[in-house]
Amino acid sequence: MCLLWHIYHLCKRSNILSDERVWLHYGLALLYYPFFRQAAAVIGQFARTGEPITRHAIKGRLAAEIGHLGSLNRASERIVSSLVDWGALLYQKKGNIYIPQSQTFKVSNQEVQTWLLACALSAHPADQLPFPDLIRLPELFPFRISITVDNLRINNRFIVQRQGIWDMVSATIDSDHTT
Repeated sequence: MCLLWHIYHLCKRSNILSDERVWLHYGLALLYYPFFRQAAAVIGQFARTGEPITRHAIKGRLAAEIGHLGSLNRASERIVSSLVDWGALLYQKKGNIYIPQSQTFKVSNQEVQTWLLACALSAHPADQLPFPDLIRLPELFPFRISITVDNLRINNRFIVQRQGIWDMVSATIDSDHTT
């Protein structure tokens, strides 16, 4: 089932809480805007290493990864603004830095969590990832994922295969997000 169709039914079936809306918006941004995924991953990497997060540092890392495109400055500014609006980053005037809100967003709805993981995995350049790597992707820095690999085994959006000591997870949806 298309992830967009699934989100429609998810919103229609249940009363989506405001906390869950951020998960859904973020997942759609990851899925349909590759630059958003790259910028969020850069911010997540900064958060892991404890480096100060500034707009200049984000732009510099993105330029190093994808080249200095003409729209890079404005696009990265918009992404940072969105993350601030959603509460994933807090702006600190002293030092002109952003504080990442790592694992701040949590929901008990497993369907919302698996949906976000499906979006993140579909947007990721790798075809499959070990489960521990999937739930700790840098671009998912603001989210606390509480589901287990067994939750993904019973979900038709994922294929979980045991390869040695790893549970490798792949998405059952195509790269064009239409199946």
